[in-house]
Amino acid sequence: MRFFPAPLARARGIRAMLWAAVVLLAAVAGAANAQQRDSTRRTPRDSVRADSARVADSIAVVRELERLQNEPKTPSPAQQPGQGGPTNARLLPDISAVGDLVADLSPKGSTQEGGERFAIRDGLASRRRAGEPSL
Repeated sequence: MRFFPAPLARARGIRAMLWAAVVLLAAVAGAANAQQRDSTRRTPRDSVRADSARVADSIAVVRELERLQNEPKTPSPAQQPGQGGPTNARLLPDISAVGDLVADLSPKGSTQEGGERFAIRDGLASRRRAGEPSL
């Protein structure tokens, strides 16, 4: 195994990357030449027909939305007034925790003030019984 000085090895590496870039560029250029133009020619008449179809679809959608908006609203059986049930039917407590966890994984030791790798800067925990109102 032969060892080369650093500048010579760097020059060979740069030369190899340049050759790889040239080969890659040639491959991409060949693939770009293989593509064909669209075989279906569109005339102005076709684009006008497509535009009129889009306008007709838009008008149909607007009319359908207006019809739905003008229909009388009847409440569904699930939305009858006075039949509201509990939102937490199983009576489980609501428990939540929010925090700011900081991890320092630098290789030469921690850069935090206390020297810890993991620290919780801010935290909040709360518990609410099922029957308590939320404020």
